[in-house]
Amino acid sequence: MATPTAEQDTNRRNFTEGPIQYQTDRAVVFRTDKILWSSARPRQQMGQDFDMVSAGWNVYRDSGERTKRTTAAAPRLEPGHTYLLALRWVAGQWTVLGEGAAVPFDHQTVGEGEWCGRTLSKEDVARGERFSRKDDHSLEKAVHGQGEQAVTRELERAKTEAQARRR
Repeated sequence: MATPTAEQDTNRRNFTEGPIQYQTDRAVVFRTDKILWSSARPRQQMGQDFDMVSAGWNVYRDSGERTKRTTAAAPRLEPGHTYLLALRWVAGQWTVLGEGAAVPFDHQTVGEGEWCGRTLSKEDVARGERFSRKDDHSLEKAVHGQGEQAVTRELERAKTEAQARRR
């Protein structure tokens, strides 16, 4: 579990043509709230704080308007919200494992919080889940609307099943 505490623009890309003058990413500083699972011998220790790069901004040429850039089907990772993150250490930095590896966790509730730049309630997410894949067996779907205990229980169950398959 982690909470973004600060952000600043990074990786500015200027465009000479089109409606967008430039785009940025955001360097986001996270506070590590709690580690729910980790390798027995991680290659990189998670500190009290860590940094990650996340989607930033589009700035429009004509108006100077700054709009949120989002990544398809993922949170922007904004200050003021809490997330469950599945991370790995790659090329000297933390990054999410992939799709579904960053889950809103405001109010200690899976699926509640910021998603694609908007703050969603459990009910908003539940409406979206009605249209999700039927074969979605993700941790997020298994514990949607539940808290930390449910997440920990599912992680332990997955660990036990993986160990049983190795025998």
